[in-house]
Amino acid sequence: MNKDINVLYQFTDSPEGSNYKVLQLFSDEGPLPEKLINSVLRSFDEKTGGDIQFTSIEQLGRFCIELLKESSGAEAFLLSVQDYNIGLESCNNTESFKELFRRYGTSIQNPDSNIKKNSLLSKIFN
Repeated sequence: MNKDINVLYQFTDSPEGSNYKVLQLFSDEGPLPEKLINSVLRSFDEKTGGDIQFTSIEQLGRFCIELLKESSGAEAFLLSVQDYNIGLESCNNTESFKELFRRYGTSIQNPDSNIKKNSLLSKIFN
């Protein structure tokens, strides 16, 4: 694949605990293949009831790193629903929409990639 991955997630906080639910996983080529997603999910112990969800942002980040490794992607961009909605208001054409995740999302680098950038989350997750 060798493409960047965009991840749209929703954070919820309830008496049962915090939850980071993945709503969309896609690249410039479209949705990520189910086979790839399921392959990576098998290495996580989360019981999700059919949804892709994690109890911490760190677990979500580790999931993204594993997706990047499996797909040979260089970078993942995590964006919450709240930030997505804020960024969406500033979009006035297709190009600005495509840049939404890069501009407002949190970058996670593939540690196996040749492309290295300084990113706070990549330092945390590596």
